[in-house]
Amino acid sequence: MMLVIPIALQNLISATVISVDVFMLGMISQSAMSAVSLAGQITFALTLFYMGMSAGASILTAQYWGREDLPTIQRILSIACMFSFCISILFFLTSFFLPEALMYLFTNDTELIQYGSKFLQMNSFSYLVMGISQMYLSVIRSMENAKLSAWISSLCLILNILFNAFCIFILFPSRPELAISAFDIDSLSGLTT
Repeated sequence: MMLVIPIALQNLISATVISVDVFMLGMISQSAMSAVSLAGQITFALTLFYMGMSAGASILTAQYWGREDLPTIQRILSIACMFSFCISILFFLTSFFLPEALMYLFTNDTELIQYGSKFLQMNSFSYLVMGISQMYLSVIRSMENAKLSAWISSLCLILNILFNAFCIFILFPSRPELAISAFDIDSLSGLTT
């Protein structure tokens, strides 16, 4: 139970981040909400790569944690971070330099492509740290420290909500294109995804 509850809490936090983001964007513009939702599919695809790598790293880490072999755990973490960073670079470059092409995979509506492209360009910077943070969190959980991982995710959820609310409702309440651009600046930590 000491491991299951914090891990379940962290998964609930990930779902909450998405729900709160969609709810807040829906309050300012349906087009903005739709565009960000479509652009989020790119992040979802990236997250699938991270899930696979973190699952492998977690299994290996748990095995060597039982043996108390910390040097091997450090090597596992280094290899996982290296692979996740390479995938992150690929997604960053594509999202930053070709956001319109990526959005065109999901829609041909020019307004959605315009909004989604701005979101993808801003969100692409979070990809650079997201993979590394996901690998660290998975290794921490495998070393019987799921509470720390859950606390970090909880803190990032609160910061995400506060920064998004500030951008959407205070800085740019009537300019959805600017709200979308500023909307994901707070995700640069990459921990809530």
